[in-house]
Amino acid sequence: MARADVGALFNKAESRTLGHNLKQLRSQPDATSLLVERIEALVEDRNWLIHEARARCRGQLTSADGVLLVIGRIQRIGEEALWLASTLGLLIEDHLTRQGFTKQAIEDRQTEILHSWYPEDGA
Repeated sequence: MARADVGALFNKAESRTLGHNLKQLRSQPDATSLLVERIEALVEDRNWLIHEARARCRGQLTSADGVLLVIGRIQRIGEEALWLASTLGLLIEDHLTRQGFTKQAIEDRQTEILHSWYPEDGA
């Protein structure tokens, strides 16, 4: 797949909601059901954190035990997100390698993307 094609896929995915992208992922014949389930669970946790945590946890934040429960849940969300990111990265690398990309080409593209997201000049 050419770089322009990959770029077009990323642009298309970015313009859609996460729910839409998950629906599309579930429809893929080679999608690992466990992975999809874990992504869906993470999305639910993310939605809780963004939309509900403040209101639902207000009472828990008045006690040390409650604070520990909330912190624990947030830590589990972070750990799951890290695991999924690592796993997806390995799957993507494997797929790209099977498509003929060299490990060096993949690493070079990763570096380009990281520099575009986190420019060294702080901009």
